[in-house]
Amino acid sequence: MSKDDEAGHNEPFPPSFATTAELAEQGWFVEVILTSDSQNETVFFAVGVNAASDAEVAVLRYPGIEPRDGRIAKRKLSSEEIAHLKLWRGGVRPFGRAVREVYLRKPKEHKTSEAGY
Repeated sequence: MSKDDEAGHNEPFPPSFATTAELAEQGWFVEVILTSDSQNETVFFAVGVNAASDAEVAVLRYPGIEPRDGRIAKRKLSSEEIAHLKLWRGGVRPFGRAVREVYLRKPKEHKTSEAGY
């Protein structure tokens, strides 16, 4: 866990995370698994920073995301995606939501025919 991960929501983020009115040069698609959520909700973000590790930390600025939530930068955004999303440098935007339910799987039972074969 980096020093940035330990920052509270009210503490300032490094200057590289400052949002500007310019489109981001690079961006990342970040998956966040809300570990505090009993429904195992996964939320996705588009983040306008250059480094994957910075993108994983930058999502902490979004309300409801906490340092204990799982965060992983899945892939770089293309310049077309950045333009389409109007993703500003340093910006953090929700990209979509999906709820994943986890079920305990029972082992498959072998069925026997009634004839006893």
